[in-house]
Amino acid sequence: MARMTPQEEATYALNFGVSRDDLSPDVQAAYDQLLAYRAEHPSSPLPVMPSVNSDVYITRTGWDLFVRATFVTFLSFVLAGAAAAVGGTFWLFLVIFWVPGLVLILVLHRARLTTTGDVLTYQVLSQARAWHREEIEAFGLTESWWPRGAYLIMDTVPGEQVAFRAINASPLIERDELDRWVAALHDWLAASEDPSRD
Repeated sequence: MARMTPQEEATYALNFGVSRDDLSPDVQAAYDQLLAYRAEHPSSPLPVMPSVNSDVYITRTGWDLFVRATFVTFLSFVLAGAAAAVGGTFWLFLVIFWVPGLVLILVLHRARLTTTGDVLTYQVLSQARAWHREEIEAFGLTESWWPRGAYLIMDTVPGEQVAFRAINASPLIERDELDRWVAALHDWLAASEDPSRD
């Protein structure tokens, strides 16, 4: 499970009556901000505040790696069996199909979506693309059950929609992970409006 940000810890503390004295200094600062907001807006929900450490690092999930490796293994057995049926050697063809398939999966598994300061970078293999925070409007998810599952999308200020298809997860098995991805990206995007950054 991902570690909570100071803002998330402060929200939890306020909602569940955790003493301010039991919190770390950075969480206490967020706690004080939320407490002041609650005093000024008693009927409003607590705001979603950006994290102090807003850098994001998102990669493919372990479940995604498992599913793809299982599929390649199954396909390799089928192809090796077909090759053996026409006079080839089963184990030789299994290695020929299976090893390159696994190597390709491991290479593709290194795809990542990261933020450093005000820059979002999407990297797949040796290709990378970057956007400045001010170019980005919003983040979301596009869901399909097969073959990609759910993957991240981004709307830009000029009106382009970018699909991060290499960063995907199962909407059934990994719903919490998907929601954390979107929340982390929204926090990073919202951090541009945080006065403490100026």
